[in-house]
Amino acid sequence: MPLSKRDILMLCAALAGLVLSGLSGAAEYVPWLGSWCAAFTGGCRETASFSLLAAPLWSWGGAFYVMLAFALLARREWVPWLIPVGIGVEITLVAIMWALGAACLFCLGNAAVVLVLAGLFGLGGGESWRALALALLALVVSAAAISRENGMIARMCPPQTLVVRGAPASAGASPNVGAISLAGSQAKGPADAPVTVIEYSDFRCPACRKVHPVVEEAMKLYGPKVRWVFKNFPLPMHQDAHIASEAALCTADQGRFWDYQDALFGFQGEFNPETLTKIAEDLKLDAKAFRACLDSGARKDAVEHELREGAQAGINAVPTFIVNGKISSGSMPLRDLKAMIDEALAGAGK
Repeated sequence: MPLSKRDILMLCAALAGLVLSGLSGAAEYVPWLGSWCAAFTGGCRETASFSLLAAPLWSWGGAFYVMLAFALLARREWVPWLIPVGIGVEITLVAIMWALGAACLFCLGNAAVVLVLAGLFGLGGGESWRALALALLALVVSAAAISRENGMIARMCPPQTLVVRGAPASAGASPNVGAISLAGSQAKGPADAPVTVIEYSDFRCPACRKVHPVVEEAMKLYGPKVRWVFKNFPLPMHQDAHIASEAALCTADQGRFWDYQDALFGFQGEFNPETLTKIAEDLKLDAKAFRACLDSGARKDAVEHELREGAQAGINAVPTFIVNGKISSGSMPLRDLKAMIDEALAGAGK
């Protein structure tokens, strides 16, 4: 049976989706392609790390488009089953990107392709309820499977309550922050500032990257009224976050921790000795001294100390902010951070 005009358009869409899936996979191995994707959207690295049954999601996308193209050419009866499933799974993927605040250019392109396929397929006729049921089933199953396999709750870095031994575990509580030592921590601002903000963070966490510009803006806004203290808290599921924390502390030897920290939060590629050294070189640091520090693991114990200290205080999520003893976990807009600092300043009589 010859292809109808609608079938031809659907076949073209399937081929476009196959190309986009291939580009998504290639971006993991071709640095310039990954950088190009990251230049337009900020979540290429995060979305590329997702898998289903240990296979990357882009490979599942490619398999779907190949199967759809085959169905259009040789097994038309498969099409009413495949497209609703694709719609349901794509809704899951878009929801994941939205939840993480980590959009990917190629993923968004795939979403557009599925939207076109949905429009061409339509849901009219007597099979509409079957199509809707299939899409809903695919949505539920894919959401459960992908979330479970990839630790979505931890990846989203949701707000958590800071628990300090002997203190009530309630949001906004005033724990005994004296249990958290500031000695040796990276700090910015006068030691006698009326407000101290302690930030526990992870250079790979999407929520931490999202809130970083907020912190920078607050730093400019409050100047010497606030002392900012940064604590490393690389989460176990972010495999390259620990070495990034070590690298950041290595730059402190050259007085450039805060500049390097900014660069890490803006970097989309994988953190490894080579990429971390390249960042140091771009910042005009002494790359030889930096690499010697990183390769020797000289700052590994310092990172582990901050991790243990935070865990003992009850911190189990990033970002976590402690403002003069009051805590808030998770990303927040400037107005919320500003409200916490203003309250602390008022309490200090400033």
